[in-house]
Amino acid sequence: MSTRQRIENIIIGTLLDLEDHYDDCRGYITDDMFRDETNRRIYGLITKMKDEGCKHTDPCSIFDRFGEDVVDIVARMCELCNEFSFECRKIRYNEMVFISNSLNGTEYPVTNIEFIDYVRRFINIQIEDEKRN
Repeated sequence: MSTRQRIENIIIGTLLDLEDHYDDCRGYITDDMFRDETNRRIYGLITKMKDEGCKHTDPCSIFDRFGEDVVDIVARMCELCNEFSFECRKIRYNEMVFISNSLNGTEYPVTNIEFIDYVRRFINIQIEDEKRN
């Protein structure tokens, strides 16, 4: 998986989580920036729901709002939410650092990266790609 694809997945997976990070993306990211068609479609659905005032954009809320129109991507939304949510990934990483430090007597620091860092990286990748084309 390319860096761009991984970052796309993290952004979408995070927006599908219950923790609301949409404001970190609003105004900076548009659905046409996503190369992956499913990620593009999901981002469009999330944007539409947020514009309508919906507070939650998790897979269940998206299915409740759009029903049969999204049944083909429900499994993918769940996968992205479970595997790529920034909050979950950060917790898993820091747990592994803690375990490693405990077992090995090392003192590796936990990560202090924030979701907005992924948004910035995604935007930079998009700008670099546009310059190349």
